[in-house]
Amino acid sequence: MLILKKEKFVMGIDVNPKFELGDVCLTEGVVHHMRHSIMELRDIQNAIGKYAVCDWGDCSHKEWMDNDLRMKTGRAVMGRYQYWWGMLYIVTEGNRSRTFIGLSCEC
Repeated sequence: MLILKKEKFVMGIDVNPKFELGDVCLTEGVVHHMRHSIMELRDIQNAIGKYAVCDWGDCSHKEWMDNDLRMKTGRAVMGRYQYWWGMLYIVTEGNRSRTFIGLSCEC
């Protein structure tokens, strides 16, 4: 797992986050996909940019509503974003100290 400090990672995102992301942790699968040019950093930045403003991506209506409630009650939230190479998942812990970015096969 690769951990990126929030200050270094969020600089590439052109949004004002609606909640604290904490440290951003990339799973081994994400790092592998980036090393082998299967995905690009801009894919991750695009997804996390949406996620940071509570756009939960390709979640169902129920999951979207659950996330909105979880935001208000301080529980973990999750977004998912479809790309040509597969599904990217983003999960932030309830205490907002860490955000994990992983592939669907790792969740």
